[in-house]
Amino acid sequence: MFYNTGDQLVQLIEYEASCNCTEIEASKIDIEPKDSVSIKMVVDTKDKHKGQHKVTATLKTNGQRTFYYLSTTFEIE
Repeated sequence: MFYNTGDQLVQLIEYEASCNCTEIEASKIDIEPKDSVSIKMVVDTKDKHKGQHKVTATLKTNGQRTFYYLSTTFEIE
C-alpha cells in the first residue's frame, strides 16, 4: 500500500517487473491527496526451478519521489 501524503494528485505513469513471469496490478492510477493505492505482484511459478527466487518491480510516478522499487522473495520446494 502506498499513500499520497502530499497535497497534489499523484499518477502512476508506468510500472515494470523484472521478468515476464510477474504481473503488476495497481488498484488505481490516480492517487488523490491523503489517499492510497494498493500494488500487487502476481508471480507465475510454473516454469521456476526449486529454490529461492526474487522478483522486483519499478514504479514511476509524477510525484516528488518519481521512482519506487519493490521486491519480494519466495521459495519453491
